[in-house]
Amino acid sequence: MDSTPNLQLPYLMAAQAQKHVTHNEALRALDAVVQLTVLDKDLASPPGSPTDGARYIVAAGPTGAWSDQAGKVAAWQDGAWSFHTPAEGWLAWAADEDKLYAYGGSAWSEFISPGIGVPLWGINTVADTTNRLAVSSLASLFDNVGSGHQQKINKAAASDTASQLLQTNYSGRAEYGLTGDDDFHVRVSPDGSTWIEALVLDKDDGTADFKTALRAQDLLIGAQATGPRMVAVGDSNTMGFGASQPYTSLISYPTWNGQSFTVSNIGVNGRELRDMGRLAYSNLNPLFASEGGLNIAVVWGGANDIAVAGATPATTYSYLRAFCSRLRSLGWRVIVCTLISRHTTDADNATFNGYVRANWPLFADALADLGAHASIGAGTGNYANATYFQGDQSHLADAGHAIVASLVQAELTTLAQAQPNFLPPFGNAGIGARAGASAKLTVSHNALPPPAPGAAATTLHLVAADGVAGGQLFMDAFGGVPGFSMRRANGTLASPSAVQTGNPLAVFGAWGYGATAYSSAARGFSVFWAAENWTDSAHGTYFTVNTTTPGTAGGPAERIRVSNVGLGVGKTPAVALDVEGPVAVKSYTVAGAPSAAALAGQIIYVSDETGGAVLAFSDGTSWRRVTDRSVIA
Repeated sequence: MDSTPNLQLPYLMAAQAQKHVTHNEALRALDAVVQLTVLDKDLASPPGSPTDGARYIVAAGPTGAWSDQAGKVAAWQDGAWSFHTPAEGWLAWAADEDKLYAYGGSAWSEFISPGIGVPLWGINTVADTTNRLAVSSLASLFDNVGSGHQQKINKAAASDTASQLLQTNYSGRAEYGLTGDDDFHVRVSPDGSTWIEALVLDKDDGTADFKTALRAQDLLIGAQATGPRMVAVGDSNTMGFGASQPYTSLISYPTWNGQSFTVSNIGVNGRELRDMGRLAYSNLNPLFASEGGLNIAVVWGGANDIAVAGATPATTYSYLRAFCSRLRSLGWRVIVCTLISRHTTDADNATFNGYVRANWPLFADALADLGAHASIGAGTGNYANATYFQGDQSHLADAGHAIVASLVQAELTTLAQAQPNFLPPFGNAGIGARAGASAKLTVSHNALPPPAPGAAATTLHLVAADGVAGGQLFMDAFGGVPGFSMRRANGTLASPSAVQTGNPLAVFGAWGYGATAYSSAARGFSVFWAAENWTDSAHGTYFTVNTTTPGTAGGPAERIRVSNVGLGVGKTPAVALDVEGPVAVKSYTVAGAPSAAALAGQIIYVSDETGGAVLAFSDGTSWRRVTDRSVIA
């Protein structure tokens, strides 16, 4: 070997002439690489007038005297450039940057010691003066040593910020922490510049202040009303987003039984119908108070399901129907609203509104058809009208809210004053009529007082039309036991007590017969179907079940009697059963055939009989083939 293995310093050889030359060459190499400090590491061309002893790390793509020397240490010594190839682990101080660089075997990179006082540290990425610790990784783990572990974020003063910021493509979307004071804040942003504060927890007592979506409903939970209540349920339009006031503040509320309405607006910005149903148990149902008497929920939603979540009108309608049905099952009276105009979704809104208009009586008590109004309706492009809509062409201005208020108020007044479908939790009720003095429920074709009640208490009373005595359905307490009777205009009953006294349930469809034909000893269930002016058993088809035969006063008679029956025949049945077409009987296997002893004359179809499938009949003991009377096997 003629040089050292690491620095490649030349050895003095035996009997070598000019030994001082070799020795001086080794000294120059040591002078170049020991305690290595370079003036620059980013030059690709040699400087014009280097000073003796100056050293550089040659940058990529070198030219001139540095050609093909990228990454090497270039030293200007004795008027010429010498180049030294670094080995892995070499350290070089860059004087122009005041940074230490290490050679990793293929390139130079900044070296940062994990010691105390390191100004910057980047792990798989570059740190800077703002992000002095930078980590690029799929995940980060902060583990415990022995037990627990705390992450600490400290700020200098209360007005400063100590928070966690969540970003999308380096743009803030959510932040929580101490932002601007010492209370705990939660806020979100759609774009990284506009921030919406959602929640603040007071540092002194822990009180939660829901700033937007949850504030109203949270403060109302459990606030029971002692009188009638109206709750507006919906999205940002319900809560009046961007307007000076919501539609609920523009309604002139009626009274109910002389009581004023308690009004609650629990509209939530961005809320979808799907979420309304899911969250009703916590933000709406607790507001229901049966002792208040009249509880009305105005449901206005679906725009976000269609425009934001991408649900179809049919799916959105199913959400609405399910939500409203659930409210009604709890006891709410429901006013359902159609959707207003909205940019890009008018056609879908109109389809949704068609479903609502066609079916609302199935799941609501009233319809406020906002979508049909000429100024704010869907399917008309009204969203471009700046008088009624805000600039986003989705939310109403105050003038638009005033229209909504008037439409809702009309239905609210109907429910509060006429009460056509209101069933209170106590006392008597009327549908289409004022409640009767002795009837628990009175139902009328139009709003008429019920007829004067009979001597016995009436449970249900139906009136057909003005002044018509017939078409009535009574459920009476016959002798203290609930009974049931029906009658037409040309037939009357003497009195409830004279008809089937003590009968648990008796149904009559009769014309002009006398009540005295029924024995007070009769019991059971009775159904009679008879012709006009039928007076006895010879004039009509009827069937009875354990009761007295009409026109007699004896004990229980036949259970069922039915005249000839025809299936598919275009004439009067000629025999007891007259069928136009094939008749099929049930198929059995030999092993699975039912008991032949149940009734002689039964017929079945045997699918696996020896010799092929065949009809079989019962002789009261065995099943026999109809072909040769042999017992099936």
